[in-house]
Formats: sequence, C-alpha cells, structure tokens
Amino acid sequence: MTSGAGSRIDSGSLEVTGADGPVAALERHYSVGQIAELWGWSETKVREVFRDEPGVLQSQLRALLRRKKRQNISLRVPESVLLRVHARMSIGD
Repeated sequence: MTSGAGSRIDSGSLEVTGADGPVAALERHYSVGQIAELWGWSETKVREVFRDEPGVLQSQLRALLRRKKRQNISLRVPESVLLRVHARMSIGD
C-alpha cells in the first residue's frame, strides 16, 4: 500500500517507511532525563549534544501563570537519532 510521495505502509506489520527508512513519528522518543539516566550524563550535557541535532523534536513551553524570562524548551529524541549520535561518538573506541 502506498501513502504519499515515496512512502510505503506495510499493512501486515504496520511498518511505515519513507524515502530514508522508518518514519520517526512512530519510533520511540526519549526525553532528556531518560537519555541522561541511560548514558550517565547530566541533563545539561544531553541538551548540549542534542539541541541542534537534525531530527530532534523541540517544543517551547511558556508558563501562562508565571512570568519567566527564559523559555523552557522540551526535547524529544527519536531512537534513530539517539543511535546515530551514539555511533558517531563511539568512533575510535
């Protein structure tokens, strides 16, 4: 079954693929806290590494009742991005 330009939906396994492989929307997504716990890093370090990484979802959260000068940005990292960054950082080990 085909859906959209370059996409394929396999109805038998509900696998959705695009031109570059599995669609990130259906992957497991990790929070900054989850990655920090898995990798033994601080949340600050995780944010530094993943903030500008292609494929990472960013959501700006604004407090409606409290006035804050700084906006909170929530990051969600698809599993494929997590694995890509891990492989890139593991080169030479």
